[in-house]
Amino acid sequence: MKLKKLKEERAGLYAKIDELRKASDGRQMTAEERTNWNQLLKDFEAKEEEVQAEERYLKVAASQAEELNRNPEQADAQQRSREAFVKYLREGRSALSTEERMLIEPRAGLDGVSGTVLIPTSLATAIEVALKSSGGLMNVATVIRTATGNPFSMPTVNDTNNKAVIIGEYQQSSKGKVEFGMVPVKAFTYRSPIVPVSLELLQDSAFDIDTLVGRLIGEAMFRGMNEHFVVGTGVNQPSGLVKGATAYEVDSAAIVADDLLDLMATVNAAYQSQAKFLFNNKTFYSLLKLKDGDGQYIWQPNLSSLGGPTLFSKNYVIDPDMPDVAAGQASVCFGDLSKYMIRMAKDFQSLRLNEMLAEWLCVGIYGYARADGVLLDAGTHPVAKLVHKAI
Repeated sequence: MKLKKLKEERAGLYAKIDELRKASDGRQMTAEERTNWNQLLKDFEAKEEEVQAEERYLKVAASQAEELNRNPEQADAQQRSREAFVKYLREGRSALSTEERMLIEPRAGLDGVSGTVLIPTSLATAIEVALKSSGGLMNVATVIRTATGNPFSMPTVNDTNNKAVIIGEYQQSSKGKVEFGMVPVKAFTYRSPIVPVSLELLQDSAFDIDTLVGRLIGEAMFRGMNEHFVVGTGVNQPSGLVKGATAYEVDSAAIVADDLLDLMATVNAAYQSQAKFLFNNKTFYSLLKLKDGDGQYIWQPNLSSLGGPTLFSKNYVIDPDMPDVAAGQASVCFGDLSKYMIRMAKDFQSLRLNEMLAEWLCVGIYGYARADGVLLDAGTHPVAKLVHKAI
């Protein structure tokens, strides 16, 4: 089984890391050891990402197989939809029959763009898996889907200050105060770049064109969406996790272990059990060097089935769009990252442009989707950020 093999390879890498760390404890590593150390850590991180991606794939595949087994008619409809989509990509809208158009075109112009087609459900699922495999925050955030792109408000409730009290017999009960709030949620339109695809390639029946389109759209969508989900300003774009998180400011322009502990303490106890760290790859390597008061590294790989590597017994997530460690930047977030909500409106859609690149004997293909993101904070501060004071 592929997953078992990946986990065994990950365990082998950790054994080498642990052996080198113990061999050099109490002294400076040689140049050769340092090079080996850095390479082993990179290999371990890459293998960890492979394990997580394979686990997500198996989960999606099992869910999809279960759904299709329950409804063979739906499976047949999805297959016909995918075949119609491939025909659209290869030959254009004019080549589709009325039935094929019914399968892949939005009804009643709900998307507002003439000639748009829906990406088949099976392929859209693959795109979503690609999005999650690429971005750390998108793996742990809460994703909701809506049938339309209309703005709406997400309610929030803060009941954390209410508690039971002892009241004597025949005495009136006290009245508590519950704080309600509303968070506006929109649907911003994201478009992938227009990808030129040669007619020769489209006409090659052996080429899996729909998979290529799915990969290109998925990668492009991730780069734009995830950046805004992490550091979006909230002005004509999603409000990112960093913007919504509660600030804990430190004087140092470097990572200090005590600062991480203080950051953890700022998060409400109600969120601690689900709390995780979030930082980028560069920050990750800075954290690997930190030691506690006993000289032990605070980064501890956890190879059990219960979770991944930890910092102070808390899991961490690596996201490429988190800011670097620098003055004025928020380099680390900590808290219940599932409180960040991503709203996806409708399905992924695509367009085939016949004339734009005709002189190069190419057609243009691009995809788009509508999404928004916001941290659901009812005043209880579920996520905090480590901010390095500006010089």
